[in-house]
Amino acid sequence: MNIFRNKWILTLGALLLPSFALAATTFKNIIFSTLDIIGNYLMPVLFALALAYFIWGVADFILSANNQAEREAGKTRIIWGIVALFAMVAYLGLVNIFSSGFFNTSSTLLPQLFTS
Repeated sequence: MNIFRNKWILTLGALLLPSFALAATTFKNIIFSTLDIIGNYLMPVLFALALAYFIWGVADFILSANNQAEREAGKTRIIWGIVALFAMVAYLGLVNIFSSGFFNTSSTLLPQLFTS
């Protein structure tokens, strides 16, 4: 249990270290820099993984039309892929609602391609 807690603290510290190193002195700056890291780097990867899992489930469902057990496994992957995609879209919506409600700013943390 201590090893898990130490890894969790180390990971959290590594995520928040750029906030403190860049002199983010206010709570608002720390929250926004943490959400920026999550929104710009972690969310696109999670969206891609969830979409790949969903597509894997669709392909498994279609390709195993004769095997009922494989079709059920494909159905389960499709459902969990949709749940994961919904959870990530809900996260982005909640971040925008809370940032505009509590900090009076409009935070756009939608996954975007780098254009510059």
